Amino acid sequence: EKIDTYTFKVVFEEPNGVFTTLNSMDLFPRLPWISYPKHYLKQFHIKYASKADLEAKMKEADVDSWVLLFSQKADWEWNTEIPQMGMFVLESTPAETGIQMWVRNPYYYKVDTAGNQLPYIDRMSVVELRKHQAAVVRAIAGDWDYHLVEFRAQHYPVLKQNEPTSPYRLGTNPNNKGGEFSIFLNLTTDNKQLKEVFNDIRFRKAVSVAINRQEIIDIVFWGAAQARQCSPVPGSPLYDPEWEKLYAQYDPDMANRLLDEMGLTKRDKDGMRMGLDGKPMKIIFDWSNERGWDDAYQLITEYLNAVGLNVISRGLEANLFYERARSNAVELSTYSIYPSVHNPKFAIPSVGYPSQWGYLWAKWFQTDGEEGEKPPEDLIKVNELLGKSTSAKDGTEMVKIMKEMWSYHKKNLWMIGIMGLDMRPELVHDRMKNVPFGKPSGIGGFICPPAATHNVEQFYLDPNMRFDWE
Repeated sequence: EKIDTYTFKVVFEEPNGVFTTLNSMDLFPRLPWISYPKHYLKQFHIKYASKADLEAKMKEADVDSWVLLFSQKADWEWNTEIPQMGMFVLESTPAETGIQMWVRNPYYYKVDTAGNQLPYIDRMSVVELRKHQAAVVRAIAGDWDYHLVEFRAQHYPVLKQNEPTSPYRLGTNPNNKGGEFSIFLNLTTDNKQLKEVFNDIRFRKAVSVAINRQEIIDIVFWGAAQARQCSPVPGSPLYDPEWEKLYAQYDPDMANRLLDEMGLTKRDKDGMRMGLDGKPMKIIFDWSNERGWDDAYQLITEYLNAVGLNVISRGLEANLFYERARSNAVELSTYSIYPSVHNPKFAIPSVGYPSQWGYLWAKWFQTDGEEGEKPPEDLIKVNELLGKSTSAKDGTEMVKIMKEMWSYHKKNLWMIGIMGLDMRPELVHDRMKNVPFGKPSGIGGFICPPAATHNVEQFYLDPNMRFDWE
């Protein structure tokens, strides 16, 4: 409801005391429509546009529904025509030039103390590389002015080694994600043999304690992370130190005991356990090759093999991996999850997001039970509490509800954490100035986009240094 030129009011049918908090997040369940430009987007909405106009625009965009058309046109990271309020506006997309090119927004609202309009930088190009090693090589060559997103702890030694002879300075950036590296058993898999064992919590506990997290961290991440379950981080009002370490210890004896208790005692000639049906049991471990954690995935495979689970590791091209993850096609897989006050929707699987641990449950929630598979009662309770949390009257009530909601995850171990709170290399070119080092990507589980805490609008390029485009 518009009050005046610069003020509006949002009215709800039910209490919604956490509306402003949730809208300050970059991830789920942020409500992007709060900044949608109505004067532009209404031409793609069924409430305002004629059927004929919508059908013509859908045909032009090659989509089969006005909802997809609207979502496509509302995406400020890919639509160069949408008006924006951010410091940069999109000029070209990778489909056009191979890179994302952004230019400073002449209408950006911030100024510095001297009255100069921000941002200082006129143009910015964003290059997405699926291979981490390519990013490292280009960093050493001086191709990046700033890089944080895709570097990991394992890249730090080579970047540090080349720092004296390369045009950059290197720091570290604390990652505030509690489940940065997590694994998931698909509890709704179509493989009936695996589904039976996966849904026995003893199996999930056995998988968890069979993994030597600290060894993975020491070998792959150079010791720069914490072994932990996929749970809220210290500083969060939801932090639970018991959950953080629950079944996160390395205890292969316990893993073997739990698997034996389940009845998985019969083994083949290679020592691999047979299924409860007496037939060979094989688990495919799918992972995306984009992160550069191949050694970690192989170690997990070896740990599980060591307790008699015939796990076969399979690296996939990123697009294929995500396609399988969103279609109930994976058995064991991996992803990053950030349980927190500000990311409550990670508490249930979602069709629109990688849902390797329960895709058919996600379909059931999405379609109100018409499709998919009915989840267990505990997960249905989680979904009910999720709804209550987003309509809480204030933050105190929201936290109380969410503590109960996440307690079901602690009880059921639907998601298995490996590590979190890792340190990432942060690289800044010598010509880039006014960049603070070591500012975290979030506080107490409040996750921000990379560098969002850095005040990027105040970065500037040294005018005395020559640039490639000059």
